[in-house]
Amino acid sequence: MSGDYRVWRNFVFLRDGGRCQLCSKILHLENTPRATLDHIIPRVAGGSDHHTNLQLACQECNEAKGAVQFIAIGAVVMEETPPAVIPRKVMVGPHQYV
Repeated sequence: MSGDYRVWRNFVFLRDGGRCQLCSKILHLENTPRATLDHIIPRVAGGSDHHTNLQLACQECNEAKGAVQFIAIGAVVMEETPPAVIPRKVMVGPHQYV
């Protein structure tokens, strides 16, 4: 990450209100639970080190996430993108579905 990690961590800490953006845990800069910077789009997937791609995360969430990109839908967190087309049954005759 280019620049000073602590400067970016402090900036993101203030912007994100001192809370883990994945589990909402209240974080601290120096004590536990310690705030870490998490890449929203992982670097291995082409994500940048720009502050718009960084979020505050507790160490546990950051380590658990690894390089997996999460998609939050309400209170539900999914590890995969839902399919673009939802398969459904098609009626082919009276009371017959495929």
